[in-house]
Amino acid sequence: RLRGNDDIELEDLPEDVQDAFDQDVESSNLENVQYNFDEELLQVRFHSGGIYNYYGVPLAEYDELMTAPSAGKYFYHNIRMGYRYEMLR
Repeated sequence: RLRGNDDIELEDLPEDVQDAFDQDVESSNLENVQYNFDEELLQVRFHSGGIYNYYGVPLAEYDELMTAPSAGKYFYHNIRMGYRYEMLR
């Protein structure tokens, strides 16, 4: 469910809106970014094959990452060590 609205499931939104939260990234370091509203969870897949979950990431931070001139630089300076994380692979 979308945070703050108990009546809307992400699956109920148009596909182009759903896709906004699962994005391939044009970056030499980041390959794909997924965002989960309910958990404020940002999952990042790197070109190296690593996958990390970052917890407690606000939607505004995700938006900044996705609109930054360099997603890799934004991630490095603002997200990488700024949130609790877990390496999945």
